Parts: sequence; C-alpha cells; structure tokens
Amino acid sequence: MGDGSELGMIIEYIYEKELLGTGGGLGNARSLIGDEPFILISGDVWTDFELSGLSLEIESLAHLVLLENPKHNPQGDMFLDNGRVNSSKKGRSLTFSGLALIDPKIFSEGKKGKYDLWNGILLPASQKGLITGEIYEGFLVNINTIEDVEKLDAYLSEG
Repeated sequence: MGDGSELGMIIEYIYEKELLGTGGGLGNARSLIGDEPFILISGDVWTDFELSGLSLEIESLAHLVLLENPKHNPQGDMFLDNGRVNSSKKGRSLTFSGLALIDPKIFSEGKKGKYDLWNGILLPASQKGLITGEIYEGFLVNINTIEDVEKLDAYLSEG
C-alpha cells in the first residue's frame, strides 16, 4: 500500500513495539488523527456499507455500525435502545461491526498503553449517553477464518 498516494489517499504508519489493541492504537495515533471526526474500519472487515451516510448527532462522540449477533457471538457486544448504545441490557443485543465514526474528543483523557476500544473508550462514553448506533443489514464479513474468505469470494464472484 505504501503511502496511499496511488489510491488518492494518505496513509501514515506508527510502529508499536507492543501491540496496543484498537483503543491503545488509536490513542497512540492521536497526533495523526487531528480534530475532525474520522471513520474507523477494522482491517479484517469487508463490506458494502455506504460510509458517506455516517454522521454524528449533536453531543455524540461516536456512532457505531452494529449487526445482528452472529453464531459465534450470540450474546452480542452491546445493546441499542432508541438509537443509543449501552451495556446495561436495555434494548436490543447487537454486535459491533468494526465500523464507526468517531470524534477525537473521545480521547480527551489521554489514556496511554494497551487497551481495547470498547472497555477503554466507548463503554465509559456510552454510560454517559454519548454513543449512538445503527443496525446494518447489508453485506459485511469479518474475515477470521477460511470460511469467511470463501464467503467473501462467493459474494464478489456474484458481482
């Protein structure tokens, strides 16, 4: 991929001596993120989700794209109640897709080191009602197994 210029984008890299997790990695890259909301896409996700439709509500620090719970995660990751994400079992149980629009203000505590995105950043903000979400019912595959690769290959072959 290089620096992304051949694709019309800018890609910058930060070396992590120790893997910091998604939350820690974003915190470590805070100086590159800037002050405008940014789109987070997990590196192992392929989707046809229309990213240009993402937006933040006033007073919201993140908007998450959520999915029906897959077989491997029947309990889900979080709950959605009237458009707000929570962990208190209010609303519908769903799974985080790996797609989000995030306001960098969510990193205001300057947390350092290794931590995951949900427990380290999103959960505390959701407890204050600052995280919104939507359910996506289109095609999205989290590529973790050979079966996932085959599912994506079949989908793209249908094209």
